Amino acid sequence: MDAKIYWLLAFVGFYWYYCIFWGIKGAITSKTSEDYFVGFGSYFFPDSDQKNLDKEKRHAFLSEVAGVPESKKKLVPLAYCLVIFWFLFGFGPFAMIGNTLFSDPNIPATWAPFNLPSIWIWQLVFLFFGIFVMWFLAFYMGFSQPISSKKLESTFNNYFK
Repeated sequence: MDAKIYWLLAFVGFYWYYCIFWGIKGAITSKTSEDYFVGFGSYFFPDSDQKNLDKEKRHAFLSEVAGVPESKKKLVPLAYCLVIFWFLFGFGPFAMIGNTLFSDPNIPATWAPFNLPSIWIWQLVFLFFGIFVMWFLAFYMGFSQPISSKKLESTFNNYFK
């Protein structure tokens, strides 16, 4: 068999081992059948109207204090797309594209860009792309803005007192 088949079988075997391990661990952790019904019971017995209003109030409070500014709301789909693209191609399942995109990793004579293997170039490109994504989320979208204690107190008083 080819080496790729061995790697694929090893990966699938490890993945199944991982799934089975957490399934058994979850089954052992649940002490009684009530533990299983709690998860399903929330579907058949929803929260009361008062509890839903409290949840909405907390959500509105958090949205006002730490949410995306109104001027940036139109960029939220772009932010989701950038993060998903970075996760998939930077270090997710599509990172394998970088193995042979620029050169053959087994033949050093073909390591054209910067005399480095193709996967290194791929990872460096997505390192810089990840830095851009973090900058975009933190500074441009405003997710790292400090929250003043005065704003926090006044907003808290508006919603909860």
